[in-house]
Amino acid sequence: MKSVLPTQGIPASHYTKEYYYSHEFYHSAGEYDQFIKVGKLAHVYLRALSYIKQSKTAAYLDIGCGKGELVIHLARLGMSAIGIDYAKTAIGICQDALKKEKVAVKKLAQFKVANVTKLPFKDESIDAVFLLDVIEHLTKAETEETLNELTRVLKKGGKIIVHTNNKFFERGTKLFIAAAYHGLKAFLNPRKYFPKTSHPDHPYEYMHINYITPTWLARQLKNQGFQTKTEFVKPSRKSELEKYVDFLERERWKKLVYYNIMWVILNSPLLLFFSPTFWLVGEKR
Repeated sequence: MKSVLPTQGIPASHYTKEYYYSHEFYHSAGEYDQFIKVGKLAHVYLRALSYIKQSKTAAYLDIGCGKGELVIHLARLGMSAIGIDYAKTAIGICQDALKKEKVAVKKLAQFKVANVTKLPFKDESIDAVFLLDVIEHLTKAETEETLNELTRVLKKGGKIIVHTNNKFFERGTKLFIAAAYHGLKAFLNPRKYFPKTSHPDHPYEYMHINYITPTWLARQLKNQGFQTKTEFVKPSRKSELEKYVDFLERERWKKLVYYNIMWVILNSPLLLFFSPTFWLVGEKR
């Protein structure tokens, strides 16, 4: 597919059923099946929930709700939750799943087609907002508009829970991939040797148009009156690096060079901020 320029938003039509059920989607079809069959929630959602105090009197909002697991899970626990997505395909998947739930769950869970830059909610009407692996799909302008909207709809004391790719890692990854291919000259003139993407064989990489740094996001939220906390997520095993960067079978030596260099860097106590992804939790003051 043709790449989308960073100044342009991703058309909703690009988010197809194939995308949502693909291996590349961060909560894969296998994890979704586990949720539907036995109610087992994917780790990313469990961690997101650990940042909030769950209450049956609160209102929760999941931005870019994907296949709807988080919203349905909260409703199963007796809590009111709303999921929005501007892709009609995603909302269709969510509503199909909701049809199979008990009446009590259907009353508490809602799914709407809506754009995060213009939320259909009243001021200070939401207790917690989840923004999980969404920001990298928004332009910088859309991200700023989104943060303004989330500030508007959140109650005082409300929380925003963000999980996204770390720009520090994405930039560093590209540099060290270039070094694996071109040697030390990649460090001397990085722009010349930067690959166009950190994931050359990733079919959906073109949808990642806005990597941000945790410091940028924290500053934006602090300027809007939030108190923030950042947590960096690093691989526990070297093999996990394959989730972020993979090499062709014939490039084993390059893979070996890259993974070993990156593993040392990731485990350096001086480079805590250098992680593939990060969590940021903001509380509105």
